[in-house]
Amino acid sequence: MCCSKLLKNKENYLACPDQSCGFVHFNNPIPVVAGIVLMHPGIVIVQRKFGPHVGEWCLPCGYVEHKRHPPDEVIREIKEEAGIDARVTLDIGTINPNPGKGNQIITFYLCEYVQGGLHAGSDALAVMQCTTPDMVPKLCFSSHDKILRDWWNVIDWA
Repeated sequence: MCCSKLLKNKENYLACPDQSCGFVHFNNPIPVVAGIVLMHPGIVIVQRKFGPHVGEWCLPCGYVEHKRHPPDEVIREIKEEAGIDARVTLDIGTINPNPGKGNQIITFYLCEYVQGGLHAGSDALAVMQCTTPDMVPKLCFSSHDKILRDWWNVIDWA
């Protein structure tokens, strides 16, 4: 970028007014992953250690790091937050949780416990296995709350 003042272009993006520069700030969304981790007979949630929403509960989640694959990233986040190994069984889907507000897209995965003892990892204050929907406290991200409640009755607990 060659200038310090960006102006809106005809497509309504911030751009350098110097045509020879060509810089456009597209403000692309930040990719995030989250996992519904099946640990028979329930699911795993974590209490956040870092902001936003320190001390509140959510599904294991985090940002997709540079040059990483989203399915691998959700497995990394589960290990960092819940201390367990898991594997992805299903890509549930990708949503924009706050259109017009935030600038993230979240890909949700259904994951299955593989091994390890459930404990708060380096990125969590606590971890909990919930065996019924009533055990799940209000989650700090409405998209997590909605997807978990939508999937709870679909999950094959056999």
